[in-house]
Amino acid sequence: KFSKIFIKTLYKIITMWYYKIVKDEKNLYTPLERGESAARADGHKLRQPRRKINFQEVTKMKKISLDNGHSYMTAQEAMPEITSRNLWDTVVNMMDDDTRETVHSELAPCTEVEFLTRYLELATDDLIIG
Repeated sequence: KFSKIFIKTLYKIITMWYYKIVKDEKNLYTPLERGESAARADGHKLRQPRRKINFQEVTKMKKISLDNGHSYMTAQEAMPEITSRNLWDTVVNMMDDDTRETVHSELAPCTEVEFLTRYLELATDDLIIG
């Protein structure tokens, strides 16, 4: 009995977190999710369908912006521009110190692309330069 209650409670917490964090950021609410009631022609209210959580979307890898947040790209897309504009030192300076040191201890020696890719996998926020 305890495990059923625990699982239901955990599911509710995860679902609430998902809708509060992920859905609010993307502004993808449907009328039913906003609390607006939907009804059939005969007046019966429709039941809201249950939605499955897409954990790939929740754990999405962060991206880098080289134009002050106007557009974002992956590490592979950004590296040619970083190299051509000689921005690697700037990118490294803008990284979170703890995350950067974690990546360094995991991967060194490695290429800049590998380093930036792993950093963006571990980062809690997008990396914005500009």
